Amino acid sequence: MRVFIYRHAHAEPGEVDELRKLTSKGRSQIRALAGALSHSVFDEVSEIWHSSLVRAIETAVMFQQLVPVLGNVSLHTVYELDPSSKIDVMARLLGQCEGDVIAVGHNPFLEELVTELCSGEAGLGLISLKKGGMVCLERTVEVSKNTPAGLWTIQWYFLPKL
Repeated sequence: MRVFIYRHAHAEPGEVDELRKLTSKGRSQIRALAGALSHSVFDEVSEIWHSSLVRAIETAVMFQQLVPVLGNVSLHTVYELDPSSKIDVMARLLGQCEGDVIAVGHNPFLEELVTELCSGEAGLGLISLKKGGMVCLERTVEVSKNTPAGLWTIQWYFLPKL
């Protein structure tokens, strides 16, 4: 099982964080990612998850539209991807998944999530996930009492340079 952790693309500034929309730079970041990766990488994706914030929703929808193999994949608002959510709750949710998932969210939450999934411990430092960047993790240790989310390894990381 793989999870593609995808930080939303560049968004406009705004007073209401939840309502910030993508900029033209953000849309270019999404096009760059969709154009650079082999679409077959996403053949086994069963769901696309995104936070409830507008910029994450827009990122998920546009990426799905640009990658044909994702055309019939369902999109879901997952509140556990919101910036104020608990990392361990999201990690356990991913640990329960059977099929590949794309998860679109925000920093520092996503950076902390990658660290939790790969090391089993919360914190920052394992990866710096820039706007519009994606990291692919593969579960290598199954869920158990000692590893409630399993353990994951980084397969690759992509950062669109614009």
